[in-house]
Amino acid sequence: MDGFDIKDLQGNNLNDFVKNYRDSLDRSYAANNAQIEQQRRNDEASIMAAANRSGMMYSNFPERSKMQYEVNTYLPNRQKAFTSYQTGLDKLRSNALSTYNNIKNIEDAIKDLNDATKSNKGTAWGRADKSDSGTQFFDSNNNPVRFATWAANNGITTTEDLMNAAKDALIPAEYESLQRIYSAQQNTSHPNLVRYTGDNRQPVDMGYLSDADRALMEALGLTFGN
Repeated sequence: MDGFDIKDLQGNNLNDFVKNYRDSLDRSYAANNAQIEQQRRNDEASIMAAANRSGMMYSNFPERSKMQYEVNTYLPNRQKAFTSYQTGLDKLRSNALSTYNNIKNIEDAIKDLNDATKSNKGTAWGRADKSDSGTQFFDSNNNPVRFATWAANNGITTTEDLMNAAKDALIPAEYESLQRIYSAQQNTSHPNLVRYTGDNRQPVDMGYLSDADRALMEALGLTFGN
């Protein structure tokens, strides 16, 4: 995997989720209001029936009873439904904003990680700075080191892994030269790249190398040997 993508973490589109949740709140609010209005009609019918039984007989709706019902039951029910709806909207707004901010922070962190990976791919020890003139490696204390030291401290031990790391870490000209040198020695008796260790250098046992090739190997801290 060459990098991370925010899609790997999101799973679902947040905009779609917010829209669907808002639609659900709207539907619930409309259903609650419809239920309240139906209850109002039922209750008014009950009030009228009680008035008829008391002798009013289909006369005008008893205004006092109607006012009491509006104030004590109907309006509080409407206000309760609205408050519940508004609370749901407020929670949706705050949670959506918090989630958006979290995703933005994750996106920024992923971008930083991917940017770092491009210049120092898959490593945790030190860094690599590329320029037109070459690649300079640094240890975890920001001291200059050679490629071989940088690779070893990042757990790169085999020739194959070393060449793979070189492809990502070195500028193209350095990698192409190193690849050419190594490829030319694939069928010899000592096809491995070996790090220099202080003054105890492994002999260059791969036949003739040009001065430029030797200088590159020296700069990278590498040589062919047993």
